[in-house]
Amino acid sequence: MILDAYASIDDYQQSQKNISENTPRLVSAVDAEQGQAYYCCYCGARLFRRTSDKGVSYYVCFGGEKHSHPICIRKEKASTTYAVNSPEFSVVLFFNHLFDSESETESSKTREKATAIIKFEKDAEDSENSSQDSFRVLPYSSIKQLIDDDIKIRGRNAVIDYDRNKLVDLIVFGEWLKDVWPSFSGGKRIFECIPNYCDLGRWYLQFRCYLKNPPIGASNYYYLNLYFGQKEKQFNRFASLLFSNETNDSGSTRPKNKYRTVFVAGDWETDNINNYWAGTKHETFRADFVSSRQIYAPKTNLL
Repeated sequence: MILDAYASIDDYQQSQKNISENTPRLVSAVDAEQGQAYYCCYCGARLFRRTSDKGVSYYVCFGGEKHSHPICIRKEKASTTYAVNSPEFSVVLFFNHLFDSESETESSKTREKATAIIKFEKDAEDSENSSQDSFRVLPYSSIKQLIDDDIKIRGRNAVIDYDRNKLVDLIVFGEWLKDVWPSFSGGKRIFECIPNYCDLGRWYLQFRCYLKNPPIGASNYYYLNLYFGQKEKQFNRFASLLFSNETNDSGSTRPKNKYRTVFVAGDWETDNINNYWAGTKHETFRADFVSSRQIYAPKTNLL
């Protein structure tokens, strides 16, 4: 089920060339005009609006048209999809779910089953077992859903509005860092970043963001420190997942060359303690680890 599209083929073609504030905005199927042609944001296929028996508006291909991108091919066949413009989606509830504390003794299977995503998977299963025309639009509930759905493609300019917010207020991909820094002062956000440092003594993981062509006087690099407190098992799990086991005299480990990038969520604030190394003070933010849902390392990002 496709929920967003461009108003013209020119808009689609421009979106493929430019990632900027001038990138054309997507048109939600809810706002589309009946009988008007629109264009798939994934592949450019010609679409028109249709409404399900439950009143859900979505896009389908005109006769003779066919989707060609893996994401839209999959979404076209699904009767359940996720969206930030779902009536049930809330940035506050999304982050509340990510930061819902878990006990240190929970196993990975328990953690997965404890998340609200199970509820949504059950909803999807129930929907699939019902009439194929009974489409449902569910809110995103995990970082994995955002990444697997390739939300970056559908919000190339990072300023697609939803609920008086922008996508960049929820998740910041590498290309969108310019929309956040150097003005970012803290708050809840998901960042695409690179594992950079592991402190075995103070139990924190550090991640690095690279800002291309920063404004004059601004830094190219920004650092995110995620502190695990007394959550030893969770710290060891992510330390071994993202970093090598080789320690040096300072008690740190060098990054394992395993992931190109990962996604880390936190309620960020300036770190005024662990922000100085190699004789230089760095732009550094900190957040507390409360749940494994805060870190997502896609297998597609394995080196």
